[in-house]
Amino acid sequence: MIPPLGRLRHALIEQAERIAVLAERVRGLMGRLKEQERLLSLATEGSAQLREHAQHHRAATRRAALLGRSERPIVVGPWCGEVGFELLYWLPFVRWMVERARIDGDRLIVVTRGGAGEWYRDLTTRGVEIFDLIDTTAFRDHAETWKQHRISTFDRQLIAGAMATAGVRRVRLLHPQVMYRLLTAYWKEEAVLEPIASFLRYARLPEPPRHPVMDTLPAAYVAAKFYFSQSFPDTAANRAFVQRTIAEAAEHMPVVLLIAGAQLDDHHDAAVANATGVRVIRTDVRDNLAAQSAVVAGARRFIGTYGGFSYLAPMYGVDSLSFFSAREKLVPFHLEHADRVFGSARLGRFVALDVADARFLSMTHETLSA
Repeated sequence: MIPPLGRLRHALIEQAERIAVLAERVRGLMGRLKEQERLLSLATEGSAQLREHAQHHRAATRRAALLGRSERPIVVGPWCGEVGFELLYWLPFVRWMVERARIDGDRLIVVTRGGAGEWYRDLTTRGVEIFDLIDTTAFRDHAETWKQHRISTFDRQLIAGAMATAGVRRVRLLHPQVMYRLLTAYWKEEAVLEPIASFLRYARLPEPPRHPVMDTLPAAYVAAKFYFSQSFPDTAANRAFVQRTIAEAAEHMPVVLLIAGAQLDDHHDAAVANATGVRVIRTDVRDNLAAQSAVVAGARRFIGTYGGFSYLAPMYGVDSLSFFSAREKLVPFHLEHADRVFGSARLGRFVALDVADARFLSMTHETLSA
């Protein structure tokens, strides 16, 4: 009986081994099946994203075709959003639209705020100042419209006011929603059809007209604008960093510190104690962007918070050094896109640093001075 039992035991062991191999193969097949399901889900999701992007792509090109065929005046805006988005995306998108549709500048009526109409002077001389239509309180109360993915009731009121101011009755509209819907896929780093550069045209901003604020400034100076934001929060460390950075800059060249005339969004200016070589410029809200643009355009360098004004300086051919401290609050695409755009022909250099890395600047300066 012993030998048959031994053979049976051996056969059972072999069968168990074969079952284990089979089970491993089944697990492998199940794993591959799950991976295929995941890839299929991603492909389906990517396909849906591509279809949505294609829809917005067609909407933008159809809008260009419509504007090109029409002879009516075109209301551009109203732009109620951030300075950074206006400079980095909206204005270049408007340039692309004008180029694509071959639009005569006399047809454009730019609607923006704070004197920012100066940025469009190479496209058109026609513009309407939003603060001629409403006061700052009414503007601030409509913060929900600042990301203008749709034409809001507030936007329609501004459009009507702009038409009355410009003396026109029938117009075409180029509203920021066209840009937002087209470019959101890029900002979210989703599936897209073409590079973002296909829809944006960058150029150096036209030299700003002489502003009275310039009569009080030295011949050579550094422009500075520090404010607190999500990526540069109001902390004791950041307040000390601003004070120290401005004081160090003022040791080499006079510093002109720009202060907004009113708080229109969730940003607020960083207070700076009196320091030798620092001149503070406070501007009226109605033309604060025009005044600050003149100051930035006339500067040798710009230092400040990473964001809107750090983009403005390179667009006037002025080198820009800006800072952030909460990297997790940044949208990487915007910073990477600015790095790609600036520093090209006729645009100033652009450097944005984490405050934690700023010490390397002083180390480099000490090494070079040694």
